[in-house]
Amino acid sequence: MFCPNCGSQVDDGLQFCPNCGSAMGGSAPAPEAAPMPDTSAGGYAQPGYDQQQAYQQPGYDQQQAYQQPAYQQPGYDQQQAYQQQTYQQQAYQQQAYQQQGYGQQAYQQQGYGQQGGYPPTGMGTNRNIAVCIILSMVTCGIYSIYWFVKLNDEINSLSGQEGKSGVMVILLTLVTCGVYGIIWYYQMGKKVDIIKGQPDGSTHIIFLVLGLCGLGIVDYAMMQDTINKAVG
Repeated sequence: MFCPNCGSQVDDGLQFCPNCGSAMGGSAPAPEAAPMPDTSAGGYAQPGYDQQQAYQQPGYDQQQAYQQPAYQQPGYDQQQAYQQQTYQQQAYQQQAYQQQGYGQQAYQQQGYGQQGGYPPTGMGTNRNIAVCIILSMVTCGIYSIYWFVKLNDEINSLSGQEGKSGVMVILLTLVTCGVYGIIWYYQMGKKVDIIKGQPDGSTHIIFLVLGLCGLGIVDYAMMQDTINKAVG
């Protein structure tokens, strides 16, 4: 019998070749285990580490870019500019809306007088008409003079129309023997209509007729009523 490894002649019954030590069964000797790489110098003993590291590196840039702050990402400047522009447009629309609302408010205030309201444009005093008439009678007309002066000045103020002072009206009425007083009733009626928001009203005709009939106290009462509504 010959050794299948080295070809030497081996006696029958021997299980191993005396020359090379190979088994006589025909099988090759077991291969020796490959030596492990040296890791003492800090090397990487894991197989395929370079491939794994190279595989991980391409995605690292993408992940890092994803984790970067928003202002470093592409398109942030455009997004910020868009937000600023949107904010400016909203602020402009809000300002325009406020201006429009202010104009509507001013228009409503102007229309309030045209609709027959009593928009106070000056100073006036709310007085009790009955008390004023009683005081005029009790004081023998002295209080009526004071009332006359106040009515003249407050009607001028509320109507926004220039006119003579109450004292000047009394003097002119005395000088003209009452003629200017009749004119005064007519003028006051015009101004009362302006305060009421009815420039084309007929209050001046009513005042003129009452003044000619000697019912000037009624004119005073109507003037005071207009003042009370305007300031009250």
